[in-house]
Amino acid sequence: MRSNLCKYTLKLALPLSLLSLLSLGACVKRPDKVMSDQEMAPIVADYELARACERGNSFSLHSGDDDGLLMSVLRSHKVSREEYDSTIAWYSRNPDKYYILCEKVEKELDAKQRKYAGKGESLQFDDLWPYGRMMMFSGLASSDGLDFSIPSSEVEPGQKLRLNMRFNTRAEGVALLGVEYEDGVKAYNTKQLSDRKLELNLQTDTARRIRRIFGNLTIDSQSKLPLWADSVSLASLPFDSLEYYRIHSQKIYRKPIKKVKREVQDSVSGAAD
Repeated sequence: MRSNLCKYTLKLALPLSLLSLLSLGACVKRPDKVMSDQEMAPIVADYELARACERGNSFSLHSGDDDGLLMSVLRSHKVSREEYDSTIAWYSRNPDKYYILCEKVEKELDAKQRKYAGKGESLQFDDLWPYGRMMMFSGLASSDGLDFSIPSSEVEPGQKLRLNMRFNTRAEGVALLGVEYEDGVKAYNTKQLSDRKLELNLQTDTARRIRRIFGNLTIDSQSKLPLWADSVSLASLPFDSLEYYRIHSQKIYRKPIKKVKREVQDSVSGAAD
């Protein structure tokens, strides 16, 4: 039996102060001093882009002057720190509204990326998938899922990986895409399958070299088997500062630190009777 994977929940890397304040609470009417989603979404999007650009080639969750960046963004939007903090506090009491804001910020970031990339510009990428482009998942054989591990030194730090495939019918299950860095740290992303196609992205760290790419796909029992997949690809996309913020929503696994046992000497051992 394959172990169940954690369900992927999309979360934007909003300011840490917002994430730490999120808690369940009753939904209340938005006060006058609290900004609307339409006002807040561009501010959060610009702040995330500013943080991604500042980190450049040395990603660290606490690097840089985040407060200074925030103030710069607020000035550009002509919003006071008091208005911003009041809005953050309101979202902390209304997490259902926070997730609506996340969707609007995603749209803002996608629009900015299209603007900077240029309309109609084709995106070039290297395909790292070494296996067949078609596969079948069947409960009558050992191929009711997919596991892969690809040694790779071709992916440059900061590049984004994208796993794609299409199914002949709606697929139900969970997909995982991850990397293991040379220092032993693993980062991965998961996605719930609920469509006839899969697109799963993973942003790599600008400060680490990649040792291997790994992943798996588990098909739920309620899916109609056999299930066919085609157009399988694993793309490596160039570093994009507008996309780098997505690394915040990924999971990181580090090897446990081994504890060194210390011998305690008996201070009275060897003493005369």
